[in-house]
Amino acid sequence: MKLRQIRASVFKNNTKDGRPFFNTQLVRRYQSGQNEWSNSSTFTGMSDLLLAQYLIGETLEFLRAQGARVGEE
Repeated sequence: MKLRQIRASVFKNNTKDGRPFFNTQLVRRYQSGQNEWSNSSTFTGMSDLLLAQYLIGETLEFLRAQGARVGEE
């Protein structure tokens, strides 16, 4: 999922006994001086934080739809 320069990636994994769990990565994409794209784990200003907040909400809805529950790995 992405919104402007903020991206949320969800990765599905399984425990040793086969139960699924999800890892989520939230990053800000930016272009370096050499026009190469990079990721950052820092967010600049309130606009980035508002975008991140929205994406976190969308990610939670996605995880709920996948059957994930709060507090479960």
